[in-house]
Amino acid sequence: MKISENDLNQIFKKNNKPIQDKIAGGPVKIIKQKEKFDHISTVRKKIINIKEPRKAKNHSGKIITFILRSLFIWGIICFVGLILFNFPALYNRIEWTYYIDYLNQKLPEPKLSNLPEITDDSVNLPKNLPGFLSFDNNRLIISKISVNAPVIWDVKPDLILEKLSDGVAHYQGTSHPGAGGNSFIVGHSSNYFWITSDYNSIFSLLDKLENGDRIEVTYKNKQYFYDVIDKRVVGPDQVEYLKNTSKETLTLMTCWPVGTSLNRLIIQAELIYSSY
Repeated sequence: MKISENDLNQIFKKNNKPIQDKIAGGPVKIIKQKEKFDHISTVRKKIINIKEPRKAKNHSGKIITFILRSLFIWGIICFVGLILFNFPALYNRIEWTYYIDYLNQKLPEPKLSNLPEITDDSVNLPKNLPGFLSFDNNRLIISKISVNAPVIWDVKPDLILEKLSDGVAHYQGTSHPGAGGNSFIVGHSSNYFWITSDYNSIFSLLDKLENGDRIEVTYKNKQYFYDVIDKRVVGPDQVEYLKNTSKETLTLMTCWPVGTSLNRLIIQAELIYSSY
């Protein structure tokens, strides 16, 4: 049972006036219980219905995230593509690490390609001439890095890329072994995977050569032996290594690093001796 304010005034009236007791310096205020609860309920509803302000969308952050993810994905694709495109050259380098650095052994002997097949019918010479029937006049041999490739002599500059599928190419206009000066020879460190050749990565280990390492060239029934004296990486526009030299020199060149054409790796060697 609820007692209203009017009921209280009727019970405690005096001279038809409501009693006004002072508590804590002021009149007693009687608030209806229902109104109090209604007020609290209204305030609660307002609080519940208040919606937090929406945060401003950070479009620039999303764009940066998208760009970074795209770069990461493309980086992985390019890395995998680089490995696949240059697998023979990279395999040679892994093989070097395994045999030389890990097992401390020599590299396996390379398979000789494009060697002329000489039979008794092809030449009219006695069989007892030692070593003559197996001699090849045009080869570059570097035992340390298992290079044994035919040399194509006097190749014009615009035909070098084409001839590199058949071996290593001697730059036309530079010297020849035995003639003094500078003999300039070019070979691939890597090549496009769709080009079929035994010599796509013939110079992939050229950087492993050090001063004093032996290089052999056969030319016009004679063998020429050179020792490495210099190794350096230069820009593609540094063509001074094509110039003639006062001492008889062999210069080898390939694109570097493996799988790119950013720079050129140059190996220079001086003639030590020659023999038949």
